[in-house]
Amino acid sequence: MSVLDIIDLSNNRLSGNIPEQLVEGSLSLRGLVLSNNHLKGQLLWRSFNLAYLTDLILSGNQLTGILPDSLSNGSRLEALDVSLNNLTGKIPRWIGYMSSLEYLDISENNLSGSLPSNFCSSGTMTNVYLSKNKLEGSLIDAFDGCQSLDRLDLSHNYFRGSIPESIGSSLQLSFLLLGYNNLEGNHRYQ
Repeated sequence: MSVLDIIDLSNNRLSGNIPEQLVEGSLSLRGLVLSNNHLKGQLLWRSFNLAYLTDLILSGNQLTGILPDSLSNGSRLEALDVSLNNLTGKIPRWIGYMSSLEYLDISENNLSGSLPSNFCSSGTMTNVYLSKNKLEGSLIDAFDGCQSLDRLDLSHNYFRGSIPESIGSSLQLSFLLLGYNNLEGNHRYQ
């Protein structure tokens, strides 16, 4: 399968683990879409070449485990959607350094802990969906550098403290959901 550009098997009745053979030896795979199936197991495999991958869409399955460090090798990854799964662990620090990542949806999992302070360091993220997890802590440093952010959903978590000015003053932001958290304080944004 070394010449395939995109594999889209979404909205089927696929079950079991994601077959390694789908991506084994793929040298030019740009898109892998396996959303809305019944797939189980871990996210990635040893033989998965991320060199050219721009879109990884695995939402709506029953995947478990953590966001593996091997994803950080996807230097061209623009869209990562692993929402509606059973992922656990923390949001890894390397997400903030993915220089091409624009769309991130890891909502409706069981992720916990606080956001890394460098969450938007790359400045490329435009759409971020983290709702319905068990995320907590302060948001103060997490969104510094998010100049391109257009949509942000942090609802249904356990974030506390005040809303950072970097979120409220973003000129690009058109969609903001922060409900069902423990945020507080006086906020005056221009």
